[in-house]
Order: sequence, then C-alpha cells, then structure tokens
Amino acid sequence: MVVTTLTAIVVVALPTVAAASVTVERAAPRAAVATTNLYRLYSGSAGDHFYTTSWSETQNAFNNLGYKYEGVAARVWTTGGGGRVALHRLYHPGNGDHFYTTSWTEAQNAFNNLGYKYEGIAAHVRATKGGGLVALHRLYHPGPSDHFYTTSWTEAQNAFNNLGYKYEGIAAYVLPA
Repeated sequence: MVVTTLTAIVVVALPTVAAASVTVERAAPRAAVATTNLYRLYSGSAGDHFYTTSWSETQNAFNNLGYKYEGVAARVWTTGGGGRVALHRLYHPGNGDHFYTTSWTEAQNAFNNLGYKYEGIAAHVRATKGGGLVALHRLYHPGPSDHFYTTSWTEAQNAFNNLGYKYEGIAAYVLPA
C-alpha cells in the first residue's frame, strides 16, 4: 500500500491560519489479468455443444467437424489464482458429448466411471459471484447426451421448458461476452 502525506493550509474567517496534516492511502495498481473469448459451437448431427478459447480449434470444428459457430459465449481468464479456478474439459467419444466442470472430483468421476476422456483446462473462471460477472448456467439433455452452457437465463429457460434439457445449476461465473 502506498501512503502519501499531504499538508494543507486552511484559511478561515478568523485572523488565525491553521495548518492540518492529512494522510491519504492509495492501493498500488494491480497487474491486469488477461481474458479471452470462450467460443460456442453446436453440432446438430452429434447433438453436442462445444466451447473453446482457441480460434484455430473453433475454425477446425466449423470447417471439418460439422459444427455451427454460435458466437462468443463469454469472456474467461487465461490463468488461475485470485479467485479464478480451472474449468476442466472432457469429451465422451461414445456419445460425442463435451462436458465442462470446475469440480476436479466431478471430472475424475466422469473419466474414471462414465467413459469421458480428460482434455485439459478449457479456461479459468470464477467459482463465486462478483462485480460485473454473470452466471454460466449448466444444462444437460439425456437424449442426445449434450451438456449446454449459457449466460442467458432466457435461453436456459427455453432449453429446459421446451427442448428437453434438465437444469443442473450454475457452473461458474464469467465476464459477459
């Protein structure tokens, strides 16, 4: 913390001049933490939503794997720490589902018992709500075995009211797109 001492001279209506000492504390500036886009794609034939921070991976999924580009889902962080946690990415080769979770225990269960392959850390997100952050809602459709993530509560409601998805709660908190 940087402490700066300022001396001010205050002149009042009386013939006396008073001097006062004021201490002002300013926080040292924090280093900026890099953020990046979390791209969202969907494959109707696979019944799979896919999220990635890699533009080249986005292009490959669009150009070669039959995914439709749906835009930027959110802004996420490139590193952990400071309240940011890993968003783990898993893939089930049998049903084509991509699954994302901040819980290492849940990720372990998915690859040890449910047939998912661990693909690494997709991004870093916040586990708790904070200023300027929005909820990343997680939904699941058992029919095509699809995990779906959205920051739009209206879109989430439509998915569970009309499209057969089950609401699984808030996966994380992210920056709006």
